[in-house]
Amino acid sequence: MNWFGGSVADAVNEAKRNGKLFLVYIEGTDEMSKQMSASYDDPAVAQKLSTENIIALKLAPN
Repeated sequence: MNWFGGSVADAVNEAKRNGKLFLVYIEGTDEMSKQMSASYDDPAVAQKLSTENIIALKLAPN
């Protein structure tokens, strides 16, 4: 998955400015988070979501 490398504010601004889909994933340590991480790491899924029309942001919980 091609995750956005900047700040949350930069990601929001980029998505708004260019009319892009804004995808936020908050990664946890529970079983569902592990399954979601595996899904996002799957090459077929990553390829579909790695377009110039999507800003994908991955966050870690505090």
